[in-house]
Amino acid sequence: MTESTPQSKKLQWEWVGITFVMYMICYLLPILFAGGVFGNFIVSYKAGIFIGAWSFGGAVVLPAIAGYSSKGITILEPAIAGVGLVALWYVAYRVFIARYIAAGVSEDIPFLVSFMVIIFVLSLLGAWLGERAQKLWRTKPPSNDQ
Repeated sequence: MTESTPQSKKLQWEWVGITFVMYMICYLLPILFAGGVFGNFIVSYKAGIFIGAWSFGGAVVLPAIAGYSSKGITILEPAIAGVGLVALWYVAYRVFIARYIAAGVSEDIPFLVSFMVIIFVLSLLGAWLGERAQKLWRTKPPSNDQ
């Protein structure tokens, strides 16, 4: 039988925030450092490999950690945080970089929507894996039912 708790039926906004902060620190910052954003904007071959691997791997690993660490079922929360991260990244990109070199915003919309969908799906997968791992590996607390 599956147990249903009240907190598993509604969105846990604190886990959206926690996962968003995890994405900012553990996902976006390493990609920015490897991409040379805080330096000379020169991307080496190894940095390019890291960026490519972490762009997909991090979008699965971090939601898995959030799904495993949370109480209740948090599958949708990391996906919402991932979409929020993509939206924030896009705004920062348009404000700081693309206004000088890129075409109009309307040309970016298909890429933005594609990235949001990809990150959403990868985050759902990662969170599901984290919840599955939580169910399999975490020991259940002793029940008070007699």
